[in-house]
Amino acid sequence: MVQERGKTAPEEKDEMRDAFGSVQICEMFNAGRHRDLLGHPDPAVVLSACVGLGRIGEASVIADRERTVLSSTASGTIAMANLDQIRARLSDAFQGYEDGLSKAREAGFERLLLYGRIWRELALARFGDHGSSMRLSNLSRAASAHGWDDLSALASAFFCAACAIVGKPIGEFDEEIDENRRPALATLALSASILSGESADGHRLERLLALVDGVDGAPELVAGALHRTASPEAEAWVKIHVDPILSAIAAEDATIFPDLPDEPRMSTMDCARCDGRCCYDGVYVTSPEEERIRAFMKEHPSYFTHVPETFLEEGEWGFLFHGKRTVRVPYVFNRSDFPKHFTHTKCCFALPSGECSLQKAATENDCHPWKVKPELCWEFPLIGLFNDNAMEKPHYFGEPDPGYYDENQPGYLSFMPCARTKADGAGWKRMYRTEFLHYFKIKGIKR
Repeated sequence: MVQERGKTAPEEKDEMRDAFGSVQICEMFNAGRHRDLLGHPDPAVVLSACVGLGRIGEASVIADRERTVLSSTASGTIAMANLDQIRARLSDAFQGYEDGLSKAREAGFERLLLYGRIWRELALARFGDHGSSMRLSNLSRAASAHGWDDLSALASAFFCAACAIVGKPIGEFDEEIDENRRPALATLALSASILSGESADGHRLERLLALVDGVDGAPELVAGALHRTASPEAEAWVKIHVDPILSAIAAEDATIFPDLPDEPRMSTMDCARCDGRCCYDGVYVTSPEEERIRAFMKEHPSYFTHVPETFLEEGEWGFLFHGKRTVRVPYVFNRSDFPKHFTHTKCCFALPSGECSLQKAATENDCHPWKVKPELCWEFPLIGLFNDNAMEKPHYFGEPDPGYYDENQPGYLSFMPCARTKADGAGWKRMYRTEFLHYFKIKGIKR
């Protein structure tokens, strides 16, 4: 074996022993041969095999039992992050990826670093990040340039899945995956194409399904595509490999504000297709948040060239709220429903694309997207989480606007597109699941 420059022999051996430093093991996952890896000595491999098989209960037991061992290695930390992603615990997953990628980077494990980034981009797609598909395409090319065809195929399959999740066209990307060598990845890519309306080849999907005992990344997409075929074999596959995952998520959903009703149902929130009016008045920040932001800006200055050196000012909302808020800069909102009592301004951290530069910098540097984002930003449009009644009234339910001051300042939240109800929309608890679980964790609230 030729050693990479800068690595000692023990480090090289550790990487090859690593679950995802081994080409053979990665190919077995890509081929859907998850059961063959259940007896592997590395708990990260066994954990990942259980996740791919849909054995979410067994995977959770392994993660809890072997947490000390798993969290001490880059591969184990990333494997646990993958489990959190599949369980729809995105905030926990992002923290796991941040830690795992940092370990892989420090150890010089380039293959593992790329592998973790591929999985993380899929989590970002679930998070609503429309840039994930483009980054997955870039990761696929980067893997090919290294000669890592197994990781290139993984990134290509996840590209298709990400496009289906955020509603972007896939094109012929799924055709680039060799279904004979990597039927599991081909299954995922085809399922995404079917759900996106770009393919209707249900027969090919069933043929591929007969070759695999598990699918990594987004098994719920496979289930969605299979529901259109309605064959007994498809139903049996979904029952074994997908239903346990969905049941585990539903069970945890039931612990989120169990004493509050599931209504109202909300219009699907997509910040990438919004005018970002929630940023028009800046955001109020605490002193600790200000310190974290300043330090982060010094670490990543290229992302903040548009931000003034003095980025905070004194602000108030009537007599209801006051304190330090981010400076507002001129910005023209063009939508006809833009509230008349809102000013044509935006937070100085907002980018022309509508993205938050704080979140963009964190995302593109392998950090948790909300690493330095002010609490009031990531909680929005929830209203109770930063007040005393957080556990009783976390959401605006169509009552008088909590930001109402007078006729000239009739409110804030009720004028946002993401605060609108929709009879056939998503339940509010599911809509803001990530925000709730993140809040519970940072506040130490047990559910």
